[in-house]
Amino acid sequence: MQARRTTVGYNRVFAAVVKWRRNNALQQCLADDESCACKVIQAHSIQSAHIMEHLTRDGHVYMFQTTGQGYQLSLVGYRTATTFTGFCARHDSSLFREVDFDHSRPFDPTSLRQVVLLALRAAAREYWLKLNNQKLYERLVELGNRKDYESLRSMLNLENADTVHLAPMLEKDWKPFLLGTKVSTRRIKRLFQSLYQQVQTGRFHLTKTVLFQLSGVPTVAAASAFAPEFDLAGHQLNTLHLRSDVTDVTLNVLPSQRATWVVFTYHKRHLGYLSPFFSQFASLDQSALRSVLSKMIAMHCENVVLSPAFVDGLSEQERNLLEQVFYTTIFRAQPYNEVPDISLFGYGGTNCEESTA
Repeated sequence: MQARRTTVGYNRVFAAVVKWRRNNALQQCLADDESCACKVIQAHSIQSAHIMEHLTRDGHVYMFQTTGQGYQLSLVGYRTATTFTGFCARHDSSLFREVDFDHSRPFDPTSLRQVVLLALRAAAREYWLKLNNQKLYERLVELGNRKDYESLRSMLNLENADTVHLAPMLEKDWKPFLLGTKVSTRRIKRLFQSLYQQVQTGRFHLTKTVLFQLSGVPTVAAASAFAPEFDLAGHQLNTLHLRSDVTDVTLNVLPSQRATWVVFTYHKRHLGYLSPFFSQFASLDQSALRSVLSKMIAMHCENVVLSPAFVDGLSEQERNLLEQVFYTTIFRAQPYNEVPDISLFGYGGTNCEESTA
């Protein structure tokens, strides 16, 4: 019984931390080396008008949201889904106009500029999220180090009974999270700045791309930047040790009327590590490829939306499994072959191509 009370209290504090981060989100335009002082907007990291409209039902999509005891798929209005306060209106429009698609101007997989712009938008959202996490954990550690638990309770709107969980969380969670977040923030900033510079100069020679086209009714969209920690054979691909050169990739999943594009980019300095990794995908049959891509999205992408038609068609067991994979892999890296098979894509054909921009 005591263990259950401890778990419930821990989950309550965790939910309060997530809520504080959401309610105190960073309001900063990331353009021009973060020197822009214009008012920020709710910028979409996944386009709502043309990309998400292929997934919506009654103006809603599904996203993973915290419950205090884990994550569950919840309906969200598509006009607010995937938004972040990381750009002003002027920079959001001028930077990403070319990848704000419409029916007469769809995604062009041969356009290196479009691919890099999509990668930039995904990296920007991830960088903004890291900055928010750093801001949060710096404040938590500052108050925890001072043993100012009254201010912590007030900050997180906690009950008196939750105070007992704050000191253990400081040492077990917040200090390690702060250290790791500082390192990952610097890493993602480097990626963001590289992509931003390529867009500004129109030179895309530093970016390598891998694209898949999956036919079938579209069910998922995503935009994220992450470091795959294992290859498909279960061998260590990345280590998140503080001094390691982590091989980040960006991932955009773009639904269209009858197919879905899956677009990866990475920096050319990681070619030796990541080209063999993506070559493993070419040996997979269609079913295995869709499963691996589904696992990758669920394991690495917080910024993902799913169609209500797809989610509501899942059995309770399938939905619980999807939520479990998403939640457990937030805290523990797993090889893809150790994760249960899941599917986020409708069945159909597959095309794959790799290019070196």
